[in-house]
Amino acid sequence: MNKKGSLKKVKPVIGIFDLTDCNGCLWAFANHPDFLNILKMVKVKSFRLASEGKLRGHYDISIVEGYPGDEEEVEILKRIRENSDILIALGACACTGGIQTIRNFLKLDEVKNYVYPDSTSIKLVEAKPIDAYVKVDFYIPGCPVNGREVVEALKALILGKTPEIPNYAVCVECKMRETECMLINGLPCLGPVTRGGCNAPCPAAGYICDGCRGPLKEANFASEAEILKQIIKEKDLTLLFRRYASLMEGFREIAEGGV
Repeated sequence: MNKKGSLKKVKPVIGIFDLTDCNGCLWAFANHPDFLNILKMVKVKSFRLASEGKLRGHYDISIVEGYPGDEEEVEILKRIRENSDILIALGACACTGGIQTIRNFLKLDEVKNYVYPDSTSIKLVEAKPIDAYVKVDFYIPGCPVNGREVVEALKALILGKTPEIPNYAVCVECKMRETECMLINGLPCLGPVTRGGCNAPCPAAGYICDGCRGPLKEANFASEAEILKQIIKEKDLTLLFRRYASLMEGFREIAEGGV
């Protein structure tokens, strides 16, 4: 591993793990046409979707989808980190806590009893991104992720380079696709304050960007909130910012009702 944390080995060993999640991000890149080419360049030691996801020694790169939903998964995550040179957070759940952070605005015991009414062994923890527990080297956001983005990040690491995730708004990609602006059309879109890189598929399909890739650094969240308050009720505005990244700076203040 070089000073930047990238790899120079010919066949790096990769582990692909999932915690509490829907597996949507893993399927997103496993179904990408170039994924098979990636498999020729690496040795996959653990991958539950393909075989199993048990820890098996040391990994050059570990990819983690999902967030630790209980105390057992927190310990699993820590073991993955201890056995990995590079750890990649894959998808909204791993990067920002994802949609599960909605439960943080409820009483945890009530959530547990509603979902697991007959269980006494499950010990839920507050929904948080994985970097609340371990060091993360690279983040690939989205719900689900863009398969191309994952493939390109892995290629970069295998070639000894540092992956780059765009730091511009989803709006940039809407412009590139010549997609009509949701806000101009009176729809509550979070594109101006959400990190791009997904190629803006939701607005192109007629659906708002609801912030699944997390907040854009240095975005004007207050201005966005003022615009949205002209379109939707403050309660709905708060719920919109709670959807995927309510713990993240910029989104958190509005998600907590500070509008």
